[in-house]
This record gives sequence, C-alpha cells and structure tokens, in this order.
Amino acid sequence: MRILQINCVFRKGSTGKIVSDLQEYYQKVGVDSWVVYGRGEKICAPNVYKVASEYGSKFRNFLSRYNGNLYGMGKSGLQKTIRLIERISPDVVHLQCMNGYFINLYGLLQYLKKRNIATLLTLHAEFMYTGNCGYAFECEEWKTGCVNCPDVQKAITSKNNKATRKNWQKMKEAFAGFENLCVAGVSDWVSDRAKCSPILKDKKIVTVLNGLNDTVFFYREVALLPQIEAARRNQKKIVLFVTPHFEGENKGGKWVLELAKQMKDEPVQFIVIGRTEQTYHYDNIDFVGVVDNPVELARWYSQADISLLVSKRETFSMICAESLSCGTPIVGFKAGAPELIALKDYSQFVPYGNLNMLIDAIRAWLEKEFDKQEISKKARQVYSKKTMAENYLKEYENLLGQRSSDGKN
Repeated sequence: MRILQINCVFRKGSTGKIVSDLQEYYQKVGVDSWVVYGRGEKICAPNVYKVASEYGSKFRNFLSRYNGNLYGMGKSGLQKTIRLIERISPDVVHLQCMNGYFINLYGLLQYLKKRNIATLLTLHAEFMYTGNCGYAFECEEWKTGCVNCPDVQKAITSKNNKATRKNWQKMKEAFAGFENLCVAGVSDWVSDRAKCSPILKDKKIVTVLNGLNDTVFFYREVALLPQIEAARRNQKKIVLFVTPHFEGENKGGKWVLELAKQMKDEPVQFIVIGRTEQTYHYDNIDFVGVVDNPVELARWYSQADISLLVSKRETFSMICAESLSCGTPIVGFKAGAPELIALKDYSQFVPYGNLNMLIDAIRAWLEKEFDKQEISKKARQVYSKKTMAENYLKEYENLLGQRSSDGKN
C-alpha cells in the first residue's frame, strides 16, 4: 500500500507531529509512505516534499484579508502537488489540516474526485464543513450556507461580507459527487457536527482519535524542575496550563489570570507553558515560555498535580492526551471534544465560563491522590500513535476495498 499524506506543516505543531508519527510508523511496518506539506522550513527527509514558499503563502494570507478567499489560492502549490501525485501514484491520499494558504484546496479536491483517487480527509478543525471558519462556536450559519455571517472579520479575518457565502458554495461544489472519500473526525464531537453539514453529510464519516508519541509522553520520575521544586518547598500544589498562545481568544489565558487572582491566598502555583505577548506579574503564576522539546514538556506534565484546559472550543485536545499520558488528571471547561475524549475517571469539565465551578473542581482534584503510573498506562493505550496509525490503516483498506467492490480502478 502506498499512502500520501498532505498537511500544512510537518513535524511542527500538533498536526505536523501527527503526520510525522504516522509517517514513521508506516515506514516501520512496511507501508510505502509519503508526505507533502506547505509551510515552515524545508526538511530534507526521504519521501517528504515541501510545495510552497513562505513568501508566497504569507502573500496569499495578506490578499485574503481583502478578498476573503481562504482556500482558493495557491495555484503553484496545487500544480506541484498534482505532479507529485502523478509521479508517486498513491493508493490513498490522506488530507490532514489543509489551511495555511499553501494550496488551492478546491482545485485539489476536484482533481482527486475527477481521478477517482481514494481519499481520506481528517477533520482537525471545522473549516472543511463550514467552508470558512476553523471554529464556528455558537454560530449555525454553516448549516444553511453562511449567507449571514454574524462576524465576518472574526470568522475569516476579512471585511468582505460576500466571501463567506462564496467560500461555502465553493467547498460544497468541490465535495459534490466525491464518492471515493472517507471523512474521519478526530472526535465524535466533530464527526457529529460534520454529519449536520450540507457539505459533508452524504459522505462516510468515522472517528479516529488523534495519537501521540507514547515513547515520549509517559510518566517520568525524575528530578524536580526548579519552579516546581520551589513551589513544593512552599507546600504548594501545581496547576499546569499548556497553550500555543496564551493571549489567543479561544485558548483562554484570561481565565488563568482570573483564577490566579481568586486563588491568590491558597497554596496553589500556576505554571504557564506557551507563547505570551505581554509581561505579567503574578506571585502565583510562573510563565515558563515555549517548550519545544517534547521530553522536557513530558517532565512538566509528569510533575504537575493537575493540568488545566480553559479553551472555548476544541475538536480533540492534545493537551488532554499528553497530560493523561504523563499520569496527570485534567480539569477545565466543557469545550466540545475534550469532555468526550478524556479518561472519565481522571478528568472533570464544567460549563464554559463558570469560574466558581471551575475553582471548586480544581480544589477538589488537588486534594485527591492518584497512581500516576496507572493513569499513564491507561491513557497510552488510548492515545498511542500505534493505535491511531492502525485505525487509519483499517480505513485506508476499507476505502480500497470499497473501490474494488464498485469495480473502479
């Protein structure tokens, strides 16, 4: 079997790591695996190709702020990708996260459909069935055509109020008649949402949970990190908050600041890992900054008492998977998928924005005692990259089997 994955990034970010993990596993078990990606540095590795320049992608991003065209630019990236598909001749093309302005997505879908290439589409966000925004939140315009977007600037970072309807229609046309396609949500939450979309509701939709490198993310009994050692000396419990961008509206850094204010007299130390744009001065918050080394990140998870998730919306939550795999329970707001994919015995989620309930939950979980080795063992069985890869292989085989039974080559 020959598999070609296409993703915005490779080895970087959550989806880039997932693509890399799948590539590594497939090659290990003898699957002929290839990767095409568009953004980030050029990586020299066997069967890996970058098809777009950073300058071009950034320029298209700039243009989209005027024309609202999120997924219809990137002719060069499309042409290079088609040439690679023609040369590689994959049995299955696996589309991962296709944003980032590196490829004309509509053109790629039309090509795959016309050539009847078996295609698996993973939904890491909502834009493939909303036609526009990555997270629709409370808006349901995507169910009827995005004619009256309540906040165009927020949804597509453009003031072109005609673009959302046009984008939605183009996405619908691109998927129309695409029979040799399987759609995989990374959680039942996003899969169920896709089933409500006029764009994807007639497609086969399954759920394949994201996986992680469980040889990295496991409970580690090692020397305490300096900030945690200092907190322990002061008899404080550790609440860890990991985020790609602290000030990002969806990720909820504002809630961490409010928690710190309201719990300033309690024996609790908050530790924030991730990028920050501002400087904050809180005695009970340590801002560590970005931690790129996954082994070091696993140490932080392992040594925390609980991890915190205060996102408004998540289609999966690698934070949940990573924390639990390192033996640390997770507490947070209900955000769609996390409350469904997290281990029930080692997590609690309260209604979004209810700070009092969240504080009560944090206090209760900090009083509990756990066998971190046991949590880690159970979590790694659920979230391992092997489990993810084998589940995808089953879906690839189902796609190819369906094509054969239909008499199509």
